[in-house]
Amino acid sequence: MERNWINHRLVWLGLGLVAGIGVAQMWNGTPAEAGYAAAHSDKFSMCSAETMVGQSDAIFILDQATGRLVGATYDRTNGGFSSSYGRNLAADFKVTDKAEYVMCPANIFPSLTGGGPQALGGIYVAEMRTGICALYGFPTAGGTSELSVLGTFPWRRSTR
Repeated sequence: MERNWINHRLVWLGLGLVAGIGVAQMWNGTPAEAGYAAAHSDKFSMCSAETMVGQSDAIFILDQATGRLVGATYDRTNGGFSSSYGRNLAADFKVTDKAEYVMCPANIFPSLTGGGPQALGGIYVAEMRTGICALYGFPTAGGTSELSVLGTFPWRRSTR
């Protein structure tokens, strides 16, 4: 009795393997990416933001009592923090006391604006009493720089 190729198990195994590889190659998969973190307490908040591809992230700390936002970037080659950033959020939001801030990292489209290229990441900060949310950006150049306001929008009515 002669066996037909249709009845041959190895042929079907080979065809299934080729079909599986073909489907896997055409499948539009999403690459795994690391996320950026944010944490807070009653007295301070902190979050990380992307600087440039292949470089260390920047860390930002917000003092809830003073409204002062500071940050730094770690330089792997020197083994220390090489860039520092700062901004007085209380002045930006025009609050004197009892401000309530929330912040989280942002992905932004970098642009070439005064002083060199902007980082790939930024910081969103919202304030409860004013009902304003602001996006802050920072340059990738080393040294000390002030965070820049890239935009704002009202998310609720002011309760001042």
